[in-house]
Amino acid sequence: MNVRKSVTAAVSAVVLMSSVAANATNSGGYAKDVAEGSLKPNHGMTLCTAAINSDGTVAGGQHVNKNNTARTSIGQYEVAFFKPCNDVRASEGFMRFLQIDALDDTFVVPAACITADRNGEKSAIYVFCSDFDGNPIDVSFFLQVSR
Repeated sequence: MNVRKSVTAAVSAVVLMSSVAANATNSGGYAKDVAEGSLKPNHGMTLCTAAINSDGTVAGGQHVNKNNTARTSIGQYEVAFFKPCNDVRASEGFMRFLQIDALDDTFVVPAACITADRNGEKSAIYVFCSDFDGNPIDVSFFLQVSR
């Protein structure tokens, strides 16, 4: 991929992430700001990881709860964890990093994903993925949780 296409893809991802974040729901909640100082500190130490296939199955990871991790609909996933990530809410100081990845040597489709606290389940993270037109799309990805 040449530099122009790389830059175009990166800019498109930022635009998509902004529009999806503004409109995304997480079982009833809209993206919103939280009160200054209301989140517990995050020290940047990775505690839990998950490699998730596009069908929602767990390909690998550390402290990932395979029984409670699933694809819930097209482009939507719930990734659950055990201790020390049994409460991965942002308010508890947990930070999520997600990277779309083929998990093998195949091509990765252009897409973007956002994460959020899973409404009603403090040990799980909600993931929503879409193509650059905003349409939900199934992708595989790595998810890293730090505190």
